Amino acid sequence: MTQQVNLNQDIEFSGRLGKALNHRGGAEFALMLACLQQDYLARVKFEQQDNPLYSEKTIAADLQHYPVQPLYAEEKHWRQMQVQKQLWQHHQQASARLYEVIHPAPLGLKDQTQFIDPVIIDNAGINNSVMQQQQDIDIDETSLFELLNRLQPKTSEQSAA
Repeated sequence: MTQQVNLNQDIEFSGRLGKALNHRGGAEFALMLACLQQDYLARVKFEQQDNPLYSEKTIAADLQHYPVQPLYAEEKHWRQMQVQKQLWQHHQQASARLYEVIHPAPLGLKDQTQFIDPVIIDNAGINNSVMQQQQDIDIDETSLFELLNRLQPKTSEQSAA
């Protein structure tokens, strides 16, 4: 019962702090905020209760309502795409959209993250093709050092050795 009385008298939990801020009472809000800081040790403290029904894992699992989008196409995805194509052909747009949300299309055709279809590369813009060509160049970090050593004139100390 004392806990209930403390909550009703608390500036923050009773809502008086929010009301002071909303009513543009800057001085009143500053005073209440200062009272909260001075009375920090006497504030209401809530004990943390370990409830297995509401752990972080169960909350995260409860929030996952949507189906997982597959990474690559399998046989069942091709059948789902045929059903969706038939819905679009019969002008059932709402049903087709719902079916697409329930059965999301895969992100790729193959289970290879580094594979890019040559057709996509051919149809890409000039900037993408230049970047792709630059990535294909084999870089040897020591070749510049070796080239400079070959071009450097030999000194008398090196020729004596």
